[in-house]
Amino acid sequence: PETFQCVSLERAFLDEIDGTCGTPVGAIAKLKQDSEIDFLACVASINGKQLYRQELSCTVQQADAEIRKLGKHM
Repeated sequence: PETFQCVSLERAFLDEIDGTCGTPVGAIAKLKQDSEIDFLACVASINGKQLYRQELSCTVQQADAEIRKLGKHM
C-alpha cells in the first residue's frame, strides 16, 4: 500500500506537467512514519542547461492536491 500510494503521487505530478518518456523529469515521494509525505521533483530543460527543483512536505490527506499544484507551477 505505501509503495502504491507513493507511485500514484509521482504519477500525478507527471500528469500535471505532461511528462512523457522524453521529458527530463524526476519525482520521488516518501511516506514518513508520522503520516506525512516528503516529495522531491526535478524538471530540466531539454538541453539540460536549466534545472528546476522543488521539495514539499505535507500530510497524506493534502498530498495529491499539493503535488498536483506543484506540477502546474513547474
